[in-house]
Amino acid sequence: MSFSLSTFTVEIDGTPTGAFQAKWHAEADEICRGWVNLHSEEISAQETPRRPRLAPVIKVRLAFATEKSAYEAASDDTEFYGGVKIVKLIDTRHRDETDAGVATEDVSDEPAAEQDADTCDNRNSDS
Repeated sequence: MSFSLSTFTVEIDGTPTGAFQAKWHAEADEICRGWVNLHSEEISAQETPRRPRLAPVIKVRLAFATEKSAYEAASDDTEFYGGVKIVKLIDTRHRDETDAGVATEDVSDEPAAEQDADTCDNRNSDS
């Protein structure tokens, strides 16, 4: 039985940073761990006078549709780690400057507004 590849996203401190494809989540976790170790200096160099250096929170998850399309369309900002193509969604060296960049660029505010309206409607109807 053959399985297709799924697209995964590496999140660093809640910011989608890279996207790649793997068959299994365990395989994606290994790729993520290795890629993060390779780029640990770039990732952890985010110390500022207002914020002490803390270990970043790193997660791997299935990619959202916008991240998957960015992976498929990418041709410039790619690298290979262990034979796996990894597309950088943002530059890890300038992560603080671009936190609002790729992560929210294609996200519409309408669904959130509708969700808030639904929540308010539910509270009003319970009374």
